[in-house]
Amino acid sequence: MVFKPRHNDIRGNKLVIDWYKNLQGGSLITAETYLRTLGLYCKLTKNTPESILEKAKNGDLKSEFINFVNDLQSQGKAGSYITRFKKVWILCLNLIILIQNFRE
Repeated sequence: MVFKPRHNDIRGNKLVIDWYKNLQGGSLITAETYLRTLGLYCKLTKNTPESILEKAKNGDLKSEFINFVNDLQSQGKAGSYITRFKKVWILCLNLIILIQNFRE
């Protein structure tokens, strides 16, 4: 059985690729898992990596993500399923802070 890579739409994004390569330094499996989770989050919320960054800058990302987690909980999703989104969200916030500090 051959698996096709998911979320090819975000794999071409320069910021995502830089983030992914940085994660690969720790673990290739973790990097792939987080990339797929980011892609799934973008798909479920109809976001792009750029829109996530923009929402983080204007302060809308936090409330959007809290609503997203609440929706998953109301759908009866397992805590472990929800936790993977939280891990990626924290990594994205760290990337946003890094980018903002670099640009200043």
